[in-house]
Amino acid sequence: MISVKEKGGDLDTTCPSISTEDPWAQLWPTEVSGYSERFGVPPAAATTEEVVEASGLWDDMIPTPSSDAVAEDWVIIGVDTEYVALTDTTLHILSYQYCLITPAGQSHSGIIYTPSARKNDRVKLDDFLGQAIEDAFQAGVIKRYPAHVHVATFFARADLAHFSRVFNTLKTNVQSTRRTIASLNGDNGYGIDLSELRSRHLNKASMPIHDPDLIDPQQVKVRFYDTMLLVPAGRNLDAVGQLLGLHKITIPEPYSIERMDEYLKADQAGFEAYAIRDAEIPARYLLWMMAFAQAVGTSRVPATIGGLAVSLFRRGYIEKYSRAQLLQSFNLTEQSRLYWPRDDGLGGVTPKTQVVQVPHPAYADFEQLAVNCYHGGYNISFEMGPSEIDEFNDFDIRSAYTTALQSIRPLDFDNLRYSTQVEDYVGDQLGLAYISFRFPTDCRHPSLPVRTDKHGLIYPLAGTTHCTLHEIELAVTMGCEISVHYGFIIPWASDHAVFGSFMQLVREKRNSHAKGSLEELLWKELGNSVYGKTAQGLRAKTGFELQSGLSKKIPRSAITHPFFAAYTTGVVRALLHELIASIPPERNVTSATTDGFLTNATLDEISLDGTMAQLFIAWHRELDPTAESILELKHGAKQVVAMKTRGQLTALRHDNEAIGPVTAKAGVRPPRGVKDGNAYVLELYLNRQPGQLVDASHLISTREQFTLQSDLIMKRKEQRLSLEFDFKRDLVNPVIRKVGEVEHLACSSVPFRTVEEQSRVRLMFDNWRRNHCLKTLGDFYSWQEYRLMADVVRHLKESGNGTLRIQRTDTLAGLYARLFCRGYMQGYWGFPDVSCRRPLSNKFLSEALEEVEVFIKPATISQSKNRPVMEGVVPYTPLLLPLLRKLKEHFASFDPGVLIRPQDRQPLDAALNPAPSS
Repeated sequence: MISVKEKGGDLDTTCPSISTEDPWAQLWPTEVSGYSERFGVPPAAATTEEVVEASGLWDDMIPTPSSDAVAEDWVIIGVDTEYVALTDTTLHILSYQYCLITPAGQSHSGIIYTPSARKNDRVKLDDFLGQAIEDAFQAGVIKRYPAHVHVATFFARADLAHFSRVFNTLKTNVQSTRRTIASLNGDNGYGIDLSELRSRHLNKASMPIHDPDLIDPQQVKVRFYDTMLLVPAGRNLDAVGQLLGLHKITIPEPYSIERMDEYLKADQAGFEAYAIRDAEIPARYLLWMMAFAQAVGTSRVPATIGGLAVSLFRRGYIEKYSRAQLLQSFNLTEQSRLYWPRDDGLGGVTPKTQVVQVPHPAYADFEQLAVNCYHGGYNISFEMGPSEIDEFNDFDIRSAYTTALQSIRPLDFDNLRYSTQVEDYVGDQLGLAYISFRFPTDCRHPSLPVRTDKHGLIYPLAGTTHCTLHEIELAVTMGCEISVHYGFIIPWASDHAVFGSFMQLVREKRNSHAKGSLEELLWKELGNSVYGKTAQGLRAKTGFELQSGLSKKIPRSAITHPFFAAYTTGVVRALLHELIASIPPERNVTSATTDGFLTNATLDEISLDGTMAQLFIAWHRELDPTAESILELKHGAKQVVAMKTRGQLTALRHDNEAIGPVTAKAGVRPPRGVKDGNAYVLELYLNRQPGQLVDASHLISTREQFTLQSDLIMKRKEQRLSLEFDFKRDLVNPVIRKVGEVEHLACSSVPFRTVEEQSRVRLMFDNWRRNHCLKTLGDFYSWQEYRLMADVVRHLKESGNGTLRIQRTDTLAGLYARLFCRGYMQGYWGFPDVSCRRPLSNKFLSEALEEVEVFIKPATISQSKNRPVMEGVVPYTPLLLPLLRKLKEHFASFDPGVLIRPQDRQPLDAALNPAPSS
């Protein structure tokens, strides 16, 4: 028997009505962060008993429309499931729980258990929703059956897929987005028939018809929301509950989320409190979002924050200006086109009219160049390994992308100007070009991005690239020689800031709420999302389409604009490079990530006098006149460990405890239960081993789940730990530094000369690191030897000299010894003529070389007299020093430099003849 446990009650909650006259009106007046004190919300680790006693305290906490503001023809049903994995491919669904909430904030909750692990005993989604509605009706929480149900989940494809035979229903009524599912269309066509459900309901005794107005069959339309797509900055369910003051309940020891069946058996009341709370949080959050959407003038909540941002921007723009102005600002015009409708069988032959939006002809002609100039953020690591102990500051550019959007004005395509003159690419205008460039050889941080197929953006000293006007102007000030192959400049049509009103609204709303509050975080996310939507669909990214089962290109948004997107990212990259270039040479820059950088320079050592900084300061003042600086300190540390791009850790905390640690884990996911992710990844990095495997288990993909009609299961997988440097720059200056008691290699870096050089080195390193790690000086020199040996092979091949056979297992020391033996046996470099006796016999020379682990047989030495002598072909590396010293020991007059490449002889002399210490 399937049992139902009900929780909830009748709380008469009211809140002020919401004005919908002005979409830029003041947000619903509420302070979510203060509700925990007001209602005495239990802490996150509250006991089951405390939570049960406090049940219902949050019912009037969330801002909701009053009954006067909206028609009560809808309810929200929060849905969650609890389960336990029986095998890697089989789940036992223990229970289905719901929290039904009315527009007025009243709630009713329940839980439905399954009698066994068999899939036949699972509950149908229609039955579950119908049960929730009927139970709420009986409890008096709703007075009539709703016309609409908004289903709220958190990670929908986990919970919705666990209902019985649900995949065909979901496939035709929801869409796949960002690794989950939701109702993306306005009317997804899905509904449930309550009249039919009464004849086969889970609990038939509970299904009498109480509503005297019910005569016709009750069709309830259902829309699915995944609140994970609506929360700020990827917060998890626990964090969302905390933002609402509705804390997720903690499972007491010794029980765990992996063994919920044991928790249910031992403490059913605790299990139910935990399970129902997980259904209540997304329901309450969706109700909050509906009130928020209504307060800012939108008719409903879109499926994603990005969708809400676009809706707010467009609605607000049209309200403040006009629809015609919106089209003009995005360089669009409307045209009427005739088309023949499908034959309806009635013999109609009248064409119909369709209104379409058409871009300016120049927009369409040059769009691909704008797409090519859209590169995204500046992400790179300049150092590898532990830093010295100092004061490291992680600075961010304040509101980087929203400020850049603030500066965008309508483009005047009618006066577009083609130019190949570098001096034309200056000032406050939009320009795009394809160029060749060459930075000075001593440039520390070249600023022009070159896109590669496998390794993202590389910043070499020379090459060709697509870039924006501001990047060209900055590069010229850095001494870069540029030739413009082709490009154009588009002046602004007016001073009207296209995104100005919206960005100012975002700033005002953020400033009007406490930092870190739900409202502040949401407005921040809305502002950032608008930039993302201008670039949606520009690259060839695809997503899984449920209906067809195929990968489809992600479509463009309503405000996608490649020229705006390229301009915005170009502005931020140019500003970031300008700030980094201003840092004194005695200071280091550890890394740069999107709109910030990590450095041991202080704020007063970073110049804001550059062209880009001054432009950005002026734009930012329009957005926020109270801002003291365009830079803000986000995190800090006394010692950092750099691994790779987006991989920086704190080894020693900052003296100021109020400054948060630097933690970017390079994609490493600490195991469940690890509280200090920084410490976990730091230990993993410092003690990693070649070929080390780590757990890379992941949830089954949406494609696999719907193709196989599978539960949301974990796919067990191990993969090689990937924390080695990514060689977007070349490592130099190896030293050993300590992190606590652990010693580790540390290096600075220099830019590659070309992308081709970078690709070649990265390919070699990927092969070398299969059996090695860069942790010691020996590792570094081993890698250098591997790389230099490849250079020798390439040099010999290009020179057409095939008389030196090099094996995969050869070393530079072995190569040097073989070449030495050729000259030694043939009377070169001051040795006796070939007809005379050698200073050392072949046997003794072989034994001498063996002392430094260079193994050449006497017979091989003898054969060297018939091999051609080569000079100046061996690269220098410190791994050669034992061999060279051994040779000098036996042959004092021999000059080791004769076999070394000319460019490497100076470091060789310095190593063999070190200057006396002062």
